[in-house]
Amino acid sequence: PISSSLATSFTLRPCTSLNMVEKVSFAKYEGLGNDFILIDNRGETDPSLTPEQSEKLCHRHFGIGGDGVIFALKPPSDDYDFSMRIYNSDGSEPEMCGNGIRCFAQFLKDLGEDSKSYRVNTLAGP
Repeated sequence: PISSSLATSFTLRPCTSLNMVEKVSFAKYEGLGNDFILIDNRGETDPSLTPEQSEKLCHRHFGIGGDGVIFALKPPSDDYDFSMRIYNSDGSEPEMCGNGIRCFAQFLKDLGEDSKSYRVNTLAGP
């Protein structure tokens, strides 16, 4: 089973000399023991956060906590419904994640994208 808890936003405070603060809207999902932060970027072709920012969000003591950040993105062509990109908790980017794509599909459904199946572009291919 996949469980989710929706949250409104999280304030991301980069450790730099610039005092910039960015609010990030997200949802948190758990699937078979892996938990992910999901971000709706369906209007964009690239993730709204960097790998470094995603790593900070995934920190279990100082961030939201999670195994990774998953982005719902605009597809590269009409051959797909969506694109999915993931940054792991260490900032690395995998091609795909089985539990992650399960949570991604539920996230899309919860956003109102109700379909029996989705054509999703990932770095591993369709």
